[in-house]
Amino acid sequence: MADYTSQFTGTQIDARLAKVPQLENAIAGKQDALVSGTNIKTVNNQSILGSGNIDVQGGGSITVDSSLSTTSTNPVQNKVITTALGGKQDTISDLATIRSGAAAGATAVQPSALSAKQDVLVSGTNIKTINNESILGSGNITIQGGGGSGSVTSVAMTVPTGLSVSGSPITTSGTLAVALASGYKIPTTTELSALAPKENPALTGTPTAPTASAGTNTTQIATTAFVQNAFSNAVFLGEVIETI
Repeated sequence: MADYTSQFTGTQIDARLAKVPQLENAIAGKQDALVSGTNIKTVNNQSILGSGNIDVQGGGSITVDSSLSTTSTNPVQNKVITTALGGKQDTISDLATIRSGAAAGATAVQPSALSAKQDVLVSGTNIKTINNESILGSGNITIQGGGGSGSVTSVAMTVPTGLSVSGSPITTSGTLAVALASGYKIPTTTELSALAPKENPALTGTPTAPTASAGTNTTQIATTAFVQNAFSNAVFLGEVIETI
């Protein structure tokens, strides 16, 4: 078995190992060396390997190809096969030996060209999706929202009238607390039940309302003051009231 580590540098070995899949595919499509009468028939007990021609009496002729083909079903010359395989690596087992560093006098070789590779990416299996959409392939994925960068240095809170907030702003750590402002309270159930309803209220005591200006003619509530002013500005003529 050849000691390839003494003939090539680690970089050269990596380069050759990168071609291993191509070599394996090429060899997989080859066949064993032809042996006349063993894995290729003879014609009239005469080998068909080699150059020249065989005359077959009383029948048709046999065409022997002089080059390799992926479509021809004709026999091919032995020298063509020998030439095609002549520049190939000795055996696949030798390559496996180089991989493991077990060749005589060799140190362990880790082909960087192979170790830097990863398994084929499968969306959702060994690479995540975004919004359930694969990120593999061409094109673009538009992600709505977000954006910007930086850090938060202060957090503050504002509240509407009637509320107060303490602990604002927070610049390192802390708690924001919201409470009712002074003079405000949350009514109890008893206090709410004592309020007149919005529809058909039954008011008690002495309810008040704004007094409209004289001459107002709308659906606004007329107070006793509005009525008194209206009568004060009226002149009675018998049964007729005229407004001055």
